[in-house]
Amino acid sequence: LSGDWLGAERYDNNIYNLSLGGPVIPKNEKLTFFVSGERRYNQDRSPHATAGGTLPNNSLEGLNWQGKFDFKLTSVLGLKLGTTGSFEKWRQYYHELKYDAEHMPKTEDKNLSFFAKLNHTVSKSMFYTASINYFVTERKRGDGIYFDELWRYARPNGNPRYDQEGLFWAWDDPNTTVEDTIITYQGQTYTVTNYGDEGSVWRSYLQRRSQYWGLKFDITDQLDPHNQLRSGFDFQYHTLRRYYHLSPYSIFAPAGETTKAAIDGWFIDVDNYGYDYDLGKKEFVKVDKGLDGAKHPITTSFYLQDKMEYQGTVVNAGVRIDYINTDTKALRSEDRPLDPDNLGPTNPGYGILNDATTIGGVSVKSDFEKSKSYVQVSPRLGVGYPISDKTLFHISYGKFFQQSNLTDLYYGT
Repeated sequence: LSGDWLGAERYDNNIYNLSLGGPVIPKNEKLTFFVSGERRYNQDRSPHATAGGTLPNNSLEGLNWQGKFDFKLTSVLGLKLGTTGSFEKWRQYYHELKYDAEHMPKTEDKNLSFFAKLNHTVSKSMFYTASINYFVTERKRGDGIYFDELWRYARPNGNPRYDQEGLFWAWDDPNTTVEDTIITYQGQTYTVTNYGDEGSVWRSYLQRRSQYWGLKFDITDQLDPHNQLRSGFDFQYHTLRRYYHLSPYSIFAPAGETTKAAIDGWFIDVDNYGYDYDLGKKEFVKVDKGLDGAKHPITTSFYLQDKMEYQGTVVNAGVRIDYINTDTKALRSEDRPLDPDNLGPTNPGYGILNDATTIGGVSVKSDFEKSKSYVQVSPRLGVGYPISDKTLFHISYGKFFQQSNLTDLYYGT
C-alpha cells in the first residue's frame, strides 16, 4: 500500500491490461482468436524502503503482447497461428553516479516470435503435431544520453572517474563550462567533449541480436494395448550477432590523434561478431563473412520412447540424441596460437594471428581450423509397478546434458 493518505512514498507504478477473444465469425467455432496486451510503467523499478523515495534514473517502461488464431480445418485437422512479443526500456541506478545521473546506463530489450502449428489425428491410435517458429531477441545497453551513438562517447583527454572520497569530482572545477573540440576523420567532423562539467560517460556499450528458425515434429502411436510409441525431432538454425566495446570513450584518444597507432587503439578492446562500427559513417553495420562474421550454429535433437504396460507394470524406455554445430573456427593450437606448427621466425605469419592462405606471396597455413561438431546420446529407462494397493515402486536411470548459452561459445572470437 502507498499514497499520501498513508504517509507512504509514491513509486508511480502503473499497469494496464487488455484481452479479447472469441469466434472471428459470431456463432462459428471453427475460427477463434485471442489477443492480449500489457502496458506498464515503473518510476522506480526496484523500490527500497531505505532509499528515502524513488531512485532517480531507475525507471522501467514496457509493452508485451500475444495473439493467436485457431482454425479447425476438419474434424481431425487443426491449425494454430500466433505471435508473442515484448519491448522494455529501463534505466539502472548506480549510487556512485548519483551526481552524474544523466549518464547512468540505459537498456532496451526487444523480443518477438511467430509460430504455426498443425495438429492431425490420423486414426484412433495415432496423431502428430508439426510446427514452424521464428524467434528474435535484441538488447542495447549504453550511456543514458548518447546510448547507441558510439562516437559521442569519445573523450580525447580521458573519461573522468568518480572520486569516492572527495567532495567534488577529482577533475572538476564547479566554475568551468563544457569545452568541445572538433576532430576531422575520413571526411567527417566530430564535435566531442574535451574538458568541463559534462560528467563521466558510461564506460561500455553492448549491442546483441539472436534469432532462429525452428522446425519441430512429434508423433504418438498406440501400437497395441501394451505399447505406446512416441518419437520426434527439433531443428533450429540460429544467427547470432554481438558487439561489446569495453571503453568507447577511448575513441579519438589520445588528444584527438588520428595516426594509425592511435586508430588501432580506439577499438582494441572490442569483442564482436556479426556487427562492426563504421566510425566514418557513424553507424553500426552487419558483418556476414570472415572471422568476425555472424555465427550460425545449428542445433538438432531426436528422441524415441516406448511405453510398455503389462499387468500393472509400466516400463518407459527411450533414447535422446542431441547435435550441435557451432559454425565457427577454432585455434589449431592453444599452446602456440600464433605459430601452431612451431616454425619460428621462418614462418611468414610468425607473431600474428592469421586466417590467410598466403602472406607476402608465400603459402602459409591458417592458425585456425574448423571447430568440431558434437553429438550426445542420452539413454533413458524408467520402471514402475505396484507393491500393494497403497504402495508403488519407481526406479529410473537417465543421462542428461545441458547445452550452454550459444553466445558463450563465441566470446573473444
